[in-house]
Amino acid sequence: MSVTQCIHYALTRPGVVSTLVGCQSAKQVEEAVSYLKATEEERDYMHIIDGYQGELSGKCVYCNHCQPCPSDIDIAMVNKYLDIAMLDTNKIPPSIKQHYQSLSASGADCIACGSCEDRCPFSVPIIENMERAATLLG
Repeated sequence: MSVTQCIHYALTRPGVVSTLVGCQSAKQVEEAVSYLKATEEERDYMHIIDGYQGELSGKCVYCNHCQPCPSDIDIAMVNKYLDIAMLDTNKIPPSIKQHYQSLSASGADCIACGSCEDRCPFSVPIIENMERAATLLG
């Protein structure tokens, strides 16, 4: 990714209103400041994500593109705990269940609105995962 694409990616995350760019030279400062005059084409990073979609289709990469959730579920964390639990559903580590149960909102709080799935670039079945997490870890 270019510097412009990295800055744009950071600024398009939910809740992010600024970035702090570390620079070691005048050239790097100029590259970072060039973001302010960059075109939408220069800022666009979706073609990079699109290149990975085939390999990662249906798999959560914990990128938080699914956020915000109207039920305030930390979808990435629920998916992370679910992924660990799915390694061996007969021997789910107690610590994973404990971490899941300590979340302020869990898979059981999912209202199945689908807004997360609409935003997910990897076609993760998030609603199904929330139900599975509630069953396995709740």
